[in-house]
Amino acid sequence: MGAIREKMRADLDLRGCALTTKKEYLQRAQNFVAFHGRSPAVMGEPEVRQFLLHLVRDKKAGPATVAIYVAAIKFLYVTTLGRPEAVAKIPWPKRPQTLPDIVTGHEVEHLFRKIRSLMHRAILMTAYGAGLRISETVNAGTAEP
Repeated sequence: MGAIREKMRADLDLRGCALTTKKEYLQRAQNFVAFHGRSPAVMGEPEVRQFLLHLVRDKKAGPATVAIYVAAIKFLYVTTLGRPEAVAKIPWPKRPQTLPDIVTGHEVEHLFRKIRSLMHRAILMTAYGAGLRISETVNAGTAEP
């Protein structure tokens, strides 16, 4: 994958990707190529699907890991190789939706007790009691009637 790897590195540079993104994409693309032992130029959608299924079924990779592989492989085929049709039908993994932790009443009271400034405590208690978001609280003094 020598020449293709260098072209991919140049494409990542041109896109202005962060150093960590470049490193991850190049490594993930290399893992894909090593799995099949062939140039990505001669492979297509079936090989990509086979590799991603291997990650999910055999390696038990999580959605975040699979998403990085999908992003890297799609970049390789769409941008570097100019073959978007090879990955057009590759789905992005579904990421589980996580709900935020719910703060108990005791924890809220404890937090309010830690605020030394009476003015700040009153502002935060009012915002909390009214169910305001942080941005709504910050902008409350500048809002026009």
